[in-house]
Amino acid sequence: MEAPSEVVVSNGVRSVTLPVESGLFLVPAVMRTESDFTFRARIGQDQIEIPGIRPFELEESWTIVLADKDFGEDFDYAMPKGTYVGSACILALDPVDGDGIDRIVYTCRKPLSK
Repeated sequence: MEAPSEVVVSNGVRSVTLPVESGLFLVPAVMRTESDFTFRARIGQDQIEIPGIRPFELEESWTIVLADKDFGEDFDYAMPKGTYVGSACILALDPVDGDGIDRIVYTCRKPLSK
């Protein structure tokens, strides 16, 4: 799936639409020291929304993993009973130094038509 052409980040005070170039988007410096973010983007035919991104996570490489049936053996997470995999995302964060972390968001994804 291709990267979106733009993303929206908001922190409850500001909301900014940012262009994506070569898979990267740059958040204005004034927003990097404020409260947690919500990330929104259209990816394929889905609207993605991931809340609770901390400002320091903007300095890390992100990979958003989407799946229709399962996330595969690289992301072997047990989904809570009754959770539909097609509505979940994994936000994989890879810092420059140290180990990366994966965060699963169970309700981050919905079809654009809804």
